[in-house]
Amino acid sequence: TFGQSMTFDVRTNIPFFSIFQVPTDAIVKEAMMYLTGKTDVRELADYANHRWTNNTSRKYHETQGRKLVEGDMGATVASEWANWGQDYRGCENDDREGLDQLNDLLSNLRDSPLAGPHIMVAWDPHTLDFTIRSQNEILVQFFVAADRQWIDCCVYIAKINAFADLPYLVGLYSTVHHIIAHLVGLRPRTITFNIGEAYISIPMSGNIEKVILRTPRPW
Repeated sequence: TFGQSMTFDVRTNIPFFSIFQVPTDAIVKEAMMYLTGKTDVRELADYANHRWTNNTSRKYHETQGRKLVEGDMGATVASEWANWGQDYRGCENDDREGLDQLNDLLSNLRDSPLAGPHIMVAWDPHTLDFTIRSQNEILVQFFVAADRQWIDCCVYIAKINAFADLPYLVGLYSTVHHIIAHLVGLRPRTITFNIGEAYISIPMSGNIEKVILRTPRPW
């Protein structure tokens, strides 16, 4: 399908919907990486579940023709938020000559919360050659309510596997939303995901049929 959206109330919790065990520790750690600009998968080495491991080995980088070290996640949301507009130079390079979108976002939310729009862009055509996983997380926008107490979040995703990847990203971005709200002294209210292309892979059809028959539990 194309052009779908879903909204979650995150005032008191973080939504997870999955038939699998949710790696909450890994999600929190990756959310922190989003907010610090780190792109070294070894930051997540202590967590068993990792969506990056298979794509960050030295052998994989070599087969893709990329000059990246073992564990380098390449250009990601983290690097784009922290250093947008600069060519990706690897996880071991600390040069920050690009735009620090996160720092500007936090400053604007604190100083001019109602001015908006408060946006961070994660897609940069100049860094696509250094993108390990397809960069489908395009942008995130925040909105502060008129009472200056609540903050809402909206995420735009260009393409996603609705069964395999969407539950993880809902938890990940909801965690990011909570952290940013805390950093600027506001309370998270809702998070909306606007999805360009949502699909389900054929090999997962059996698991999907099982899910349909189950009675959902509240989160």
